[in-house]
Amino acid sequence: DGFAVVQNEDGSISEVLAISKHLVGKLIGKGGTTIQQLQATTSTSIQIDQEGSEFTDAKKVTVRGSAENVAIAKAQIKQVLEEAVMPGEGEVEERVSCPSTLVGRIIGRGGETIRSLQGGSGAHILV
Repeated sequence: DGFAVVQNEDGSISEVLAISKHLVGKLIGKGGTTIQQLQATTSTSIQIDQEGSEFTDAKKVTVRGSAENVAIAKAQIKQVLEEAVMPGEGEVEERVSCPSTLVGRIIGRGGETIRSLQGGSGAHILV
């Protein structure tokens, strides 16, 4: 599943996963609640590389802990991401490309613009 597994000096392992950029927000959750809950329930540390790459649609996500806990965390991450990509009954999903230079304008100051768009349309918007 992961593309790199490292054995740490303290006996823990670190596994690096590739997560689609448009799903990272779902992994983090509102106010960081999802990622904090995953870390707490699996006794792992989950770090998201904020840099990413302009050449790929993925960000590196590093899960660190015991081999058993990392495996549990990976399964839970997979579940969270699967739930995020499956539209509910009667819902549709549409992707719109946006130049990275305009993303800030869509989000707006403090998220004001994107909240207004979501509230007015009833749509859930992921950037």
